[in-house]
Amino acid sequence: PTADSSLLPTYWLCRAAREHVTVALSGDGGDELFGGYDRYRALRLIARCGRYLRLLPAGGGGEPRSSVARFSRLVRAARAGPEPARQYRRMIYLFSEQQIRELGITASDDPIPPLTDWPAWPDPVPAAMRWDLKHYLPHVLLRKVDRASMAVALEVRCPLLDQSVG
Repeated sequence: PTADSSLLPTYWLCRAAREHVTVALSGDGGDELFGGYDRYRALRLIARCGRYLRLLPAGGGGEPRSSVARFSRLVRAARAGPEPARQYRRMIYLFSEQQIRELGITASDDPIPPLTDWPAWPDPVPAAMRWDLKHYLPHVLLRKVDRASMAVALEVRCPLLDQSVG
């Protein structure tokens, strides 16, 4: 099972591509290898200005991709504590701690589980990229594309994941 909201659009795209081709190329791995996610820039900003960000109000939210919502997530991540792994964990979870508790999940005082295998590197951005490469990419992204493409008999290749690129 997967709870990735982009599974259906990925399936529909694969289904449309399969009408014309049997093999497709994917850009999966590009963000993880070349620092393309906004959350990497957010980690850098928290490392530089975190103590000031913690003083600001988190705000309401609004549309998930709006600048207000992104700023609110940035402030909440800065408030997660001084450890980059906790900050990053706060960024990648869709629901806030309060929303998780409202769903009835009360297994511990901290409803968002810690990230396993966080690299102990001084710079949080390469550590986050490494964590994504080891965990998020294979266990979420590649799994989603594999399931969606196999459902329509489309072979999807990821040239950016070739060892000669990374």
